[in-house]
Amino acid sequence: MKEKVVDYTKNPLKIVSDAAKRLLKYKKSGSVLDIGTGTGRNALFLAKKGFSVTALDSNKAVLAALKAVAKKKRVQLKIQHADMATFTPMKKYDVMLALVSIHFLKGAQVARVIKKLQKYTKAGGLNVISVHTTKNKAKKAFRPHLFKNDELKKYYRNWE
Repeated sequence: MKEKVVDYTKNPLKIVSDAAKRLLKYKKSGSVLDIGTGTGRNALFLAKKGFSVTALDSNKAVLAALKAVAKKKRVQLKIQHADMATFTPMKKYDVMLALVSIHFLKGAQVARVIKKLQKYTKAGGLNVISVHTTKNKAKKAFRPHLFKNDELKKYYRNWE
């Protein structure tokens, strides 16, 4: 049975739209690494806006679906299969995007990944991150690291 390819570019989730709109206020073009891209709605949206996007995820099935949607929509994307916990970028990016992905990491992985995001961001670049917090009703087993209030801010206290 053939799987249906879902096009998430027509109606992205509200959080995706809001984050992308805010990003566009600060950057009109450049390179983007979308960490934990999943279905790729952020990657597709930004590529359509003229960004050079690398979409990274550990799930081969969603990357295959994303590749099919990008081809169908004639959107240029670099798709990379890798685990965000162990992946090291080969270059610096203007924007590091991690929307609802980092909370899937465990323990010390969180700090290591955030440090990599910072290290591989070009001068004047952005890190755009959203995470689930302890205020969410999310199950801890599904999202191993629920961020505490202001925890994400602490990782960026001395970052320029």
